[in-house]
Amino acid sequence: ECSILIKVVQGMSSMDSTEWLTIQQTANLLQVSSDTIRRHLDEIPHIRIGSQIRIPKNRLQGWVDEQLNNGDE
Repeated sequence: ECSILIKVVQGMSSMDSTEWLTIQQTANLLQVSSDTIRRHLDEIPHIRIGSQIRIPKNRLQGWVDEQLNNGDE
């Protein structure tokens, strides 16, 4: 438990500049439905806070870039 808390605290400095998106905001950004985002949550980086889901915008961009690069192969 203590090591998890230390990792959370260490990561908080990088969270200061992170923009967090809701499912709907992510769907709007990618121009897809919120159902599509929910279907792909096993692939999209996200965190759960209670019943809420938040997606870090910078990690989402990295995930999208990966998807684009995988299409090149």
